[in-house]
Amino acid sequence: MKPNYLYILIIVCYFSSYSQKNTQLKQFERYDKIRLLSYNMQRYAYKPENELKIIGNKINFKKDLKFIDDIILSEKQKNKILSILIEDHSKKNCRGSDCYMPRHIILFYKKYKLIDFYEFCAECGGDRKSKGLDILSHFCDDKGQKIKELLKKMKLKNYGDDDTGNYKYY
Repeated sequence: MKPNYLYILIIVCYFSSYSQKNTQLKQFERYDKIRLLSYNMQRYAYKPENELKIIGNKINFKKDLKFIDDIILSEKQKNKILSILIEDHSKKNCRGSDCYMPRHIILFYKKYKLIDFYEFCAECGGDRKSKGLDILSHFCDDKGQKIKELLKKMKLKNYGDDDTGNYKYY
């Protein structure tokens, strides 16, 4: 009986893809704590003075920006969010908007020190990240929809949709 080469090829491709995703997730093991924040309003990110930077052990947020969700991610939550973020979506296959009014940021700590950040807008599909997170592929509205569903399941007050009523517009 001849082996079914197509079947073997499918199995090899599946395990190769699974192995690559696990390798990418393992790169996040260098962080001891990952924290998810959601803003009380959309952050206006277009002015140069609003560009995010890590200064000391904090992000240089404007004073009027408050947080309505502030959680330290469990291992399970971390893996679910990061699995979505590392999905490979090339820019040409991604849909997104020209606006960028983010509502969430993920902070990455090592030995109690903030070393990386990843800010995103689940509605428009835009993101900003620190240099240490180049492993994360382009964010787009397809990922945004998955993230919104996950944030709803996590029972966040601000899960990225306009109907939450928990944040204000400018």
